[in-house]
Amino acid sequence: VIVLLPLLVYLLLERRWLALTLSAVLLGGLLAISTAASAPSIRASFASALAPAAAAQTAPAPVADAAPPDLMQRLRHDSVLYAVAKRALYIPGQVIDQWFAFYADPQAREGGCGYRLMARALGCPYVSVPAKLYQVYYPENVRSGMKGNLNAASFMLDYANFGPLGALLGAVLAAWPFCLITLIYRDHPLAVPMNLPLVLASMETSLLTALNSGAGWLAMTALFLLFFRTPK
Repeated sequence: VIVLLPLLVYLLLERRWLALTLSAVLLGGLLAISTAASAPSIRASFASALAPAAAAQTAPAPVADAAPPDLMQRLRHDSVLYAVAKRALYIPGQVIDQWFAFYADPQAREGGCGYRLMARALGCPYVSVPAKLYQVYYPENVRSGMKGNLNAASFMLDYANFGPLGALLGAVLAAWPFCLITLIYRDHPLAVPMNLPLVLASMETSLLTALNSGAGWLAMTALFLLFFRTPK
């Protein structure tokens, strides 16, 4: 998505419908394959759909009084579209709610130790908040040996450290990179396409991570300055 989203938005703005359709089909196919590869239930549904017809003929006949499977249950269990939509629309809000619930108590907040550089300055152990909250909300996974991060929008790290005031100050500081973005891109046709991944990535990771590895903004902006910005 990060790689192809700028292209899709650019083609949409330029009204190049055929290229937009082909690119959207390519992105949809890649999402379907990657989602199916990582989800056992969806992978199993694909395997059963591709089974030879002979196997279906030799399968035992269904019991007459068996209740038909619930359509919504099958959709949630086997559908790539449902899995992607849930990941994009439902999961980010759920994770933010978990962060808010855990740090609603001021005593639970990290007081700056959730930032690596600030933790060194304060002399306190650095706390990786996403990893900490993953252990809190998914202890059964941790007991099984899994490690993970409960990433949330960039302002949530500020809230986890300093509460509402931290979220407010974080929003003010986050405005500066976007001011810089307007100075770099101005009214170029690539301004929206090449910065939209940054906006989306900052919805579930820190802004610094989104600028670097989360959305590849630094690399894309370097390419923009080298090849696409028209000289005056």
